[in-house]
Amino acid sequence: MALRTRTVDLLFLCRFFIRDISDRLTEKQCQHPVRVYRGQRMQIEERQRLQQSIGQLISVNSFLSTTLDRNVATQYLGDTKIQITDGDEEFVIFDIDADPKCRSKPFAIIEENSAIPEKQEVLFDAGSIFYLKSVHCEEQDDGYYPIWIMEMRLSNEEKHELPLSSFGLLLCNMKKYKFASKLF
Repeated sequence: MALRTRTVDLLFLCRFFIRDISDRLTEKQCQHPVRVYRGQRMQIEERQRLQQSIGQLISVNSFLSTTLDRNVATQYLGDTKIQITDGDEEFVIFDIDADPKCRSKPFAIIEENSAIPEKQEVLFDAGSIFYLKSVHCEEQDDGYYPIWIMEMRLSNEEKHELPLSSFGLLLCNMKKYKFASKLF
């Protein structure tokens, strides 16, 4: 949650755990190309914003959990026959091609460490960057709501890690002096 909400104090407290997960992903780096999926509900405005970003790079600010099995990703959408209670949401499946030759951020199959191994989970490191290839709507059978498919591939963009002092200066600029003082 700290990564998604960018809560500075929580990020600072969790930095060792975040680093440990990243290190484990590097150790377990997938050795062959994979196609993975992620099912989720998304605000209509966010889907539209992504649709306007076709051909651009998309950065994910948290760890990204995906699966090798599209059916598992579809299960995370819930019942697509029932209208979403919040009319501002849509069903979305991310269809992602990832090649380990892209060394920008690690990703690994973690089913042996997962609470649900049959999920066939593949985890991408926080800050992974993807190239958005296409967005299209997949109509469903009678009575089912459409599912938006977002096709992406892991990008080979170089990672740019800030030294801790740069992070401290950033915190100062954000007027988070209490947290910045912990870094100097």
